[in-house]
Amino acid sequence: MFRDGRTLSERRRVTYDGEGWGLCHDRARSRLMMSDGSATLTLRNPQSFELLGRITVHDGDGPVSGLNELECIGAHVWANVWPTDDIVRIDPGTGRVKATLRIGAFPDLPPAVRRPGNLNAIAVDPSMHDLLITGKHWLHIYCVRSPSAER
Repeated sequence: MFRDGRTLSERRRVTYDGEGWGLCHDRARSRLMMSDGSATLTLRNPQSFELLGRITVHDGDGPVSGLNELECIGAHVWANVWPTDDIVRIDPGTGRVKATLRIGAFPDLPPAVRRPGNLNAIAVDPSMHDLLITGKHWLHIYCVRSPSAER
């Protein structure tokens, strides 16, 4: 469903095969990136939703499956990896994982938040490029500060 950015009224609907777990707009490459829970990101035209291609996300051990929520931030795509509490930073041109944040290892998180599968929402503070994260049954939103080199 395409919505008006100002009023949120529906402009039109599109259909596609499969599931949609996450979606972000890669403005630098003028495309949408879509996850479906696999290791594949589907690339789509932001105006027509036409299929432009696919990228397999991988690290040094092979494909990274479970790609869920997506956030396009600058030159990278961030995705949480379900059912883990990992967030990966992906090179959108190659699919290569450039970094992994292990959210469950953060010392200040309450034990209830550290359960695998709970993390499921990431966003960005556009003024600072900091990640905002939350999850199923979490009472708070957490801010993960980006290194100054990423800002």
